[in-house]
Amino acid sequence: MKPPFPSLTATWRDDIHPAIEYTSGDVTHHGETIVITGVGSGLSRETAIVFATDGAKQLVLMGRAVATLNETASPASKVNDRLQASILEVDVTDGTTVAGAAAKIGIWNDLVHGAGSVNTPVPASQADTGEYGKDFLGTNKLVKAMSLFWLFTVDDVATFVVPNVVFGVCGGLSKPIATSGPSSASNFVFRLLQVVFFNWSTLLVFDLANQRLPDAVSEDALNKPWRPIPRGLVMSVQARRAMLLGMPLIAGANYLMGVGVETALLFVLTWLYNDLQGAMRTGSAATSSSRPHSTCTTADLSKWPAATAPSRTWGRPGPSW
Repeated sequence: MKPPFPSLTATWRDDIHPAIEYTSGDVTHHGETIVITGVGSGLSRETAIVFATDGAKQLVLMGRAVATLNETASPASKVNDRLQASILEVDVTDGTTVAGAAAKIGIWNDLVHGAGSVNTPVPASQADTGEYGKDFLGTNKLVKAMSLFWLFTVDDVATFVVPNVVFGVCGGLSKPIATSGPSSASNFVFRLLQVVFFNWSTLLVFDLANQRLPDAVSEDALNKPWRPIPRGLVMSVQARRAMLLGMPLIAGANYLMGVGVETALLFVLTWLYNDLQGAMRTGSAATSSSRPHSTCTTADLSKWPAATAPSRTWGRPGPSW
């Protein structure tokens, strides 16, 4: 076709170029292993389906959100019943995870790099190269990290942090009654900030430990898709890494505030509750939930082998720290 506006390219193509037309018989990927990144949606997903239609033996689907990768694998498998679809949770900006994925794959025939991000739409001549690689929160990594941590905990703030802080405030206000002298306003505000930090930081460790579990990711993809892992903002392995790095920092800060023993006890309970399935009950009765604020609809009951009634709550196993 002719360009719709003045262009250095005399002829535009609005169809498939003959050199890559897979239906012509001259080009075939029958029996090949194809690796595609950023395949959770868009053109990369359609590319995966085309390779499957052309008889590829194996598709290796790489991306940050397992739920969307499964959504790609499903239609690809329908057009090729012999297809082996492998899903790898990988952030292509993380060299370590990319190297690990390459080692798992071994030998492949074709690689389609479809992962990327879209910044402010501007002509290429006016683009700011400094924006390359930025995501929705920009280059301020501290702001990005704190925003992600907030997204992990936001669903539980009203049910955990707020009641505990209110209890602490009431305890502080009762001091003039229980002791010999009133507290200063500045001391009260300082103590209030400590109470907020203690409750939120220990909640953060619990949520990082809980939401990284495989069943948690699947459940959140259905019930709470705005959370960081099902949304594709962070991977489970990265959440685990943040938890392990954050625990000593949080424990140290809380120790300086005089609540080190309490923090250590909560960390142990978090480990028992999530990783050792401390909330599980044996026997034929339904298991208690290891995610107290999660929901499970009747339509989801097939995912839970022990489920026999929609009114029960569910527990799940988890990997070791």
